Amino acid sequence: MRRRVYGRGMKLTVRFDDERFSGVARDLELADQALRQSFSGFDVDAVEREVRAALAEIDHELSDEEITAYARSISERQDHELVLE
Repeated sequence: MRRRVYGRGMKLTVRFDDERFSGVARDLELADQALRQSFSGFDVDAVEREVRAALAEIDHELSDEEITAYARSISERQDHELVLE
């Protein structure tokens, strides 16, 4: 059985200058908690599918490169920073 760990050193930081992103940032941070609790340590491809599904629910798009980097951070249990523009 795979042990899943969520804690210090595993978080998403969302940065933005435009207040219209405040709701998206909050939704991303909430989704991040669920993604990390459920998928940290999993294969990057599996995590990427879940990240895409979460983004679709939030109705926010990121570049393919950013999605892959974010999925990798979840898989490898690392922090990640997104900048919303």
